[in-house]
Amino acid sequence: MLSESPLLPPQEDVAAGATEVREDAQRTRWGSRPENQVFTSFVQHGKAPVMQRLSEQAKAYRTLVQGSLNEVVPWIRAGMPHTQRPTRRAFNILLSFMLLIALAISCVGTGVGAAADYFSLKGLAGNAVAALDRLPKDLGIDNPRFAGRVLSAGQRAQAQNDVTIALRDFQELNSRLGHPDPVLAAAMHLPKTAPLLRSAYLLSGVAIDAMQVVQQLFPSLVAFANVYNTSQLFSHVRGDVKPGGLTMQDMTNLQANLESAMPFVQDLTLRLQNVPADDLFAALSASQRAKIEPFLKLLPQIPAVLPVIEQFITAAPAILGIGQPAAYLIVTMDPAEIRGTGGFQGNYAVMEMRGGRATSLSLQDVYLLDRPYQNSPAGMNNMPPQQYLSWWPHNYLPWGLRDANLSPDFPTSAGYDIQQLTAEKGNVVLITDANGKYQHADHVTVTGVIAIEPAIISQLLQLTGPVTIGAPYNDVVTADNLQDKIHYYQLTTDGRNRGKEAAGDDKVSSANKRFTALLGKALLQRLRQMSRDKLFTYLGTLLRDLHNKDIQIAFTDPRAENFLRYYQISDEIYHGSADGLLVTDTNISGNKGSQFLQEQITDQVQLDQYGGATHTLTINYQWVPPAIQDGTNAQEVYSVLYDAESDANYGLFYRQYVRIYTGLNPRVVSASGWQFGGIDSTTSDFPGRGMLGAFYILQGNAQTQPVSWTVPNVTVTWYVP
Repeated sequence: MLSESPLLPPQEDVAAGATEVREDAQRTRWGSRPENQVFTSFVQHGKAPVMQRLSEQAKAYRTLVQGSLNEVVPWIRAGMPHTQRPTRRAFNILLSFMLLIALAISCVGTGVGAAADYFSLKGLAGNAVAALDRLPKDLGIDNPRFAGRVLSAGQRAQAQNDVTIALRDFQELNSRLGHPDPVLAAAMHLPKTAPLLRSAYLLSGVAIDAMQVVQQLFPSLVAFANVYNTSQLFSHVRGDVKPGGLTMQDMTNLQANLESAMPFVQDLTLRLQNVPADDLFAALSASQRAKIEPFLKLLPQIPAVLPVIEQFITAAPAILGIGQPAAYLIVTMDPAEIRGTGGFQGNYAVMEMRGGRATSLSLQDVYLLDRPYQNSPAGMNNMPPQQYLSWWPHNYLPWGLRDANLSPDFPTSAGYDIQQLTAEKGNVVLITDANGKYQHADHVTVTGVIAIEPAIISQLLQLTGPVTIGAPYNDVVTADNLQDKIHYYQLTTDGRNRGKEAAGDDKVSSANKRFTALLGKALLQRLRQMSRDKLFTYLGTLLRDLHNKDIQIAFTDPRAENFLRYYQISDEIYHGSADGLLVTDTNISGNKGSQFLQEQITDQVQLDQYGGATHTLTINYQWVPPAIQDGTNAQEVYSVLYDAESDANYGLFYRQYVRIYTGLNPRVVSASGWQFGGIDSTTSDFPGRGMLGAFYILQGNAQTQPVSWTVPNVTVTWYVP
């Protein structure tokens, strides 16, 4: 063997140090890296004694067997006469030979049986998984050919057949592993195969319950697949597709199907309660585990979903447009120019819902809607609501849809949005033909508002990867540079010039918003091409964003709004009798300076013996704008900071109105650091809450390097009885 040392030539008596001499001789003979021929001879030399002994023993045993056969075979041919009976030794040798043959046959048979079991079990699992993989394509979800078409009877039958196949194969796999044959039973006690077989048994049981759930929900799956396949938002649907929408019967069936599926969900939960994850997933690869584990983690939450479904079914007609009109105004907010609900509403789209199907989206420049209206006789005297007139600079910033979200109470701002959209005649959706060519615009009744922050688009880019916008921009948008790119092409001279070069429909996009419009189209295309796994991940993220207020929704229908209110995602201001605090900033300088303003708020509260509260609020502001190379040239001052209405030296200017919502009847004790004489107003613009309003102004000298800013802190103390 390789581990044996090569034999040395015979030596005579060796005195002390024989080991060292032998090792030196070995190194001399073999060297540090033996040549191939020498190495081969060494291997053969090392193996020779063992192989020689085995060969000699085999020959001796073969000789014994042959000799025994020479005694026994003639005796049998002669009729087994008693006088010629072979020796006992010959019988024993033949008996041992027959036992060896039987043992060999048994081992081969066991190996064949084990292989048969392995391939049979693997085949069952493979067939079941393959049937599940076919199911999305059966339902048309992963098949572009089904875009715009409802499922035929044959397609539904194929999908149902694949569900049946998967359930049958998982059941047989579970039965084979639960009642193993002798070979499988032996394998279940071997260290290497036992964990794999136990994992397969557990997973097959989970899969049986999961497939039972799918069977119970199958009619609802078909209904929602038809909605997905015929929705312009998620599929490449052209024109107006009539069939395929949800009905109230579909919603009723969904509730009944969920109730039928609950026993299997409960059984699933019990199966997984005390099973370590490593034991459950031992038979799966890391990628397979990553696909399955998130769904299993959702199982314990399913029983809590049933009450949500029940309430949703009540609100579904208003939300999904089932049996009644439903349409949404969608606005994108820019927090770099902060407003009451989050940011300046620079772009908008109107989306209609028909039986749960959303029409396609097309982001439009809000200025192309606001300015014509403001220049018309009807809109020339358009003013913000009365409660904002004292501080909103309507002479400098005319009232329009872009600024209609002044109230931090989202349902209130949503009402202003819908009112302004309708007044400006923007409540229309664009209808296209089968080739995507514009046909006409349909007027719709807007029944809800959806406002989204840039974080929502960044999340989409994180899943889909960067988006390239072609000529004349030839730029790449990522999750990290999204807002910077939009601001660059919207606000800077170079960016606007690029927009003028780009071909586009001025009815939808102005030069400075053309980049944003193209980005919106590219993102919608990415959304349609997204795999179902990523799509479900993204939709799950959007549900979390509702709680973070990165998405805000409001409905005009009370049933739908009550659904949001019940689950505390209605984005309302608290308007009870208890004390509280809400601070709202509104940028009224008309620039994008809010993104560089950081603030830390401290509120110290002291209670008195009468139940009153004295608040001392301190706001610490920090201004961290980027460096400006030449503040004396208006064309070179970065437009997110440049205020065209400021003094001739192009000074930098930022002004915001701060509203502090409190308990009822606040009494100001002291205030410092605010402009225009401190607290400007103690009249609340929201019923049920007290309010303190004040102006805060930052001024910078653009002629200094670096730009210098005056950043005072502010304080206010008030008493709430």
